[in-house]
Amino acid sequence: MGEKNDRESAGISVRTHFREVTKMVKLAKGAKRQIQDYMLTRYACYLIAQNGDPKNEVN
Repeated sequence: MGEKNDRESAGISVRTHFREVTKMVKLAKGAKRQIQDYMLTRYACYLIAQNGDPKNEVN
């Protein structure tokens, strides 16, 4: 949650780049259920990549 607050204080709208959405997913025997998910802009993906663990190798 600290990341969101950092972005808001920098004047970047979190809701613009990290959009909360609801999706329908198929379950067994044709049933469906709503799940909560996030859609990210390219900038959001960039922020996540920049704040990733530097110990992990990027493929």
